[in-house]
Amino acid sequence: MSAKHTPGPWTAKVVHFNGAGAILGPDNKGVACISAAVRREENESNLRLIAAAPDLLAALQRIVRARQDGAIHPDDPCIDAARAAIAKAKGEA
Repeated sequence: MSAKHTPGPWTAKVVHFNGAGAILGPDNKGVACISAAVRREENESNLRLIAAAPDLLAALQRIVRARQDGAIHPDDPCIDAARAAIAKAKGEA
């Protein structure tokens, strides 16, 4: 499956004393910015969470594939949660 988003890895970079920052993709190309609208700690947490998005999507896709291969019980609720998160990330929800 080819991604329609900027491929990872993404990194978070704080660029201002108040925690405002940027999410950078490969070759330090900008992916997103976080404004200084909230507290520094919250900005930094948001930066880390957004930077982890490609890794989180890949991990969820591995969980779903493991279920398809029979490695996870079909009734495990993590599968529905993973599918919902994947659909949201891909704009299908």
